[in-house]
Order: sequence, then structure tokens, then C-alpha cells
Amino acid sequence: LFWSTFLYAVETYVTREVVVGRVGRNLPRATAVRTWAWIGGVAAALTAGSWLVRERLFYGLGDLAIVAGLTVLSFGAFAVVRGRLAGSGRFKAYGLVSASESLIRLALAIAVVTVAATTRTLAWVLPVGAGTAACWWFFLRRRPPDVPVDPLRSVEVTRTGRFLALTTIANAAGQLLLAGGPLALVALSAPPAQLSVFFVTTTAARVPIVLALGGLLSRLLPTFTRVLSDRGKHALPGLAGRLAGGTALVAAVGTGAG
Repeated sequence: LFWSTFLYAVETYVTREVVVGRVGRNLPRATAVRTWAWIGGVAAALTAGSWLVRERLFYGLGDLAIVAGLTVLSFGAFAVVRGRLAGSGRFKAYGLVSASESLIRLALAIAVVTVAATTRTLAWVLPVGAGTAACWWFFLRRRPPDVPVDPLRSVEVTRTGRFLALTTIANAAGQLLLAGGPLALVALSAPPAQLSVFFVTTTAARVPIVLALGGLLSRLLPTFTRVLSDRGKHALPGLAGRLAGGTALVAAVGTGAG
């Protein structure tokens, strides 16, 4: 829930800053401070909130609140790295980092389940997988982009806080029900069996969103930004209309298949 609502906004912001040429080899200090202030604030809020409701949310395993906060921090670093790679057109490296996060998490999960299968040990796999994948940046940052990328100087400057806040609101509109539904059931004191059924059902429904947030949108974002730079804001309504029409068509096919 926090990745798709809060942290994907970070990836989008960093991607945009790189595309328009306001980020060089390193993030500017002001940009880095504001971005990490956002990530740290989200992590702190999640940790505190989870601790307060630890009895109902984690059945008394209060240390899982710390795991939740660390997961936000590690996925925050993961989002920054993916944003740098997407913005510079390094999509092979983007795929490598994205795949390694999932594969590392899977390998660790298999090892944990085999050796010591507990809720606590399995939970720690989440921050370790994303944090380890983010470390790829130290090996990838000096390599050239996959395709030539010319900075765009004509795109207006947007304040970090405003961009992240507005993008988060947009993300939340689509994510709160699908990704946040299990938490609503917790608040309603639903038993674990009902939570599991709901989680499995909504996980299947979220597959298209997972594919989109897994790299599809970040692959398209530089293209959208360049369209905005070349044609101006008047090009956006037509582009949005075509996307909406295509989305409706795909949704209709999906409805029939479902």
C-alpha cells in the first residue's frame, strides 16, 4: 500500500527530474534532502501508526512495526535508484534492479521457510530484498544510458512537496480500496480467515496495477515528458483521451475474460 501510494510518487519525481536535466551524476543536495525527508516522514508515520495498533494489526508482534518502517526506507532507496535509471533511459539496468529485488526476496523467503518459518523471520525478507537491490546503483551509476537522452529545459519547475503530494493523492484514489482493503477489515475486527480470502481476491485484481508500477509507467514517463516539452500542454488532452480509450477497451476484454 505504501509503495504504490507514497513511494511510487518518489520514483516518478526522480524520473522526471532526470529527464528534464535537473539531476546530474548525483542528486542535488536540496532535491535529495526533500526526497528523503518525504521517505523518512512516511516511514516514521507508518512505524508509529503500526505500533499503536500492534495488538490488532500484528496480534502483539510489535517489532513488526519496525520492520514496516524499514521496508518503507529500503523501498524508498529502491524507488530513487529506479527513478535515476528510468530518467536516464537505462531500461536494461532498470529491469535488472527490478528483477533482482523480486528474486532476492524470493530466494530469502524460500530459505527462511525451509529453515525457520515464522512470521517475524519472513517479514524481515521485505526490507532486505529492496535494500540489496538498491545497492546495484553503486555498480551501475558510471555506465552510459541505453539510449541517448537530451535534457529538457522547457519543462516547468515543480516543487518537490507539491509534486509528491499531488501524485500521492492520485495514487491513493486507485490504491486505497484494492491495497488498503485488508486494513479496513482489520479495523472491522474481521477474523484471519476472512482477511486471507480478501487478500487473495484483491491480489488477483491488482495484477494489472502491479505490472504498471513494476516498470511499464516508468518506461512511458520519459516519453510523456518529452511530448509535453515538444508540443506543450495542449497535447495532453488528446494523449489522455487515447489512453482512456485504450484502457476502456482493455478493461472490457478483461471483464469478458473474468
